[in-house]
Amino acid sequence: MALISHGQADYRLLLEHLFPPGPFSFNRNPESQFSKLFNALAEELARVDGRMADLYAEADVYTCTELLPEWERLLLLDPTGKTTEERRSAIIGALLGQGGSCRDFFLALATEAGYSITIQHFRPYWTDSRDPIRAGDLCYGPEWAAVWEVLGSAAAFAALSELFEKIKPADSVIIWTEV
Repeated sequence: MALISHGQADYRLLLEHLFPPGPFSFNRNPESQFSKLFNALAEELARVDGRMADLYAEADVYTCTELLPEWERLLLLDPTGKTTEERRSAIIGALLGQGGSCRDFFLALATEAGYSITIQHFRPYWTDSRDPIRAGDLCYGPEWAAVWEVLGSAAAFAALSELFEKIKPADSVIIWTEV
C-alpha cells in the first residue's frame, strides 16, 4: 500500500481554510506577511510529509534503502562490493532462511559471517544395535540431548553469540568454548 504524499500547494490551501472566509479574514495578497508565513509553513509541512512517506517505505525491507546498513549489522551480513539490490536480496534471504536445530545451518551462518567454528553435539547414552556405545565413549544423560558446544575464536563468539542465542531452538543450551 502506497502512502499518499501531499505537496506545498495542498498544505497552503489547508492552512488558508483554517481562517474564516470573508472581508475580515487575513490579507490573501501573495506579498502579505500572512501569505509568506503560510508559504513557509506549507513548505515545511510538505517536507515532513515527504519524509513520513520515506519512513513508511523504510519500514519494509523490500523497499528500504536508508536502513540497509542497520539490517546488515543485525544479520551479520557484509555489504562490501554489492549493489543495493544484492544487499536487499541478501537481507531478505537471511530473514526468510530456513534454520532450526540443524548443525549445518549454524555452521553456514558462521561461515557467511567470516568465522570458522566447530559444533559438537552431546550424545545421550543409548543402547541399540545401530550405533552402539564403545569403551571409552563419553556417556551423557538424556538432558544432554539439547546441549551443544561451539568451539571457536573469541572474535567469533563476540560476533555470533547474540545471534545464535536468538535463533537457537528454545530448549537448547549452547556452551561457548574458546580454542
